[in-house]
Amino acid sequence: MRICLFTVALLASFGIEVSTAAEKNDGSLDSIAWATSTSAAQTCPLLLTARVVHNAAGYVLSFTLKNMAGRPLTFNRHDLPWGNIDSIQTAAVTTQGQLVLGAYPIEDDFGLDRVTIRPNEMLTGDYALSHRWNDMSTPPTGFPRDTTVVLMWAYKVRAEQFPAEQWPICTGVTSFKVSR
Repeated sequence: MRICLFTVALLASFGIEVSTAAEKNDGSLDSIAWATSTSAAQTCPLLLTARVVHNAAGYVLSFTLKNMAGRPLTFNRHDLPWGNIDSIQTAAVTTQGQLVLGAYPIEDDFGLDRVTIRPNEMLTGDYALSHRWNDMSTPPTGFPRDTTVVLMWAYKVRAEQFPAEQWPICTGVTSFKVSR
């Protein structure tokens, strides 16, 4: 609850201006505001949760997805939350209120590999946060060491059962401690 209130207060304090310029998925709060305001969205038909996990490859956003729509949903595999770099919008801030700048990677994936998720079926997958935050990028965009980071994400449910102008949006907030 505290994180949700913190997020709402943080977004309000930045006086975010939503524009089409925020369409880029650059790890900014603008990208989250744009993703959550540009659709005549329906209620999210998924139970979608995520937590940050640190493994040998770095930090990943580990998703669990459950179809709660009451009917099968069909996706292009690259449109799942972990499907490609641009499948979700993300932004990160430290608990001290410092925006953690992210890179703006581009990945074109036009694969037609489809997956149908039955009602109540669950899938899991990982989204590598190194796509956005990487100590090796220029300038470095890694997470500040020895801090707690609040990560916000937004996912447009691009299932073929919904027209693009009505894609439901799922959102979430999680936090994690960055090691030294």
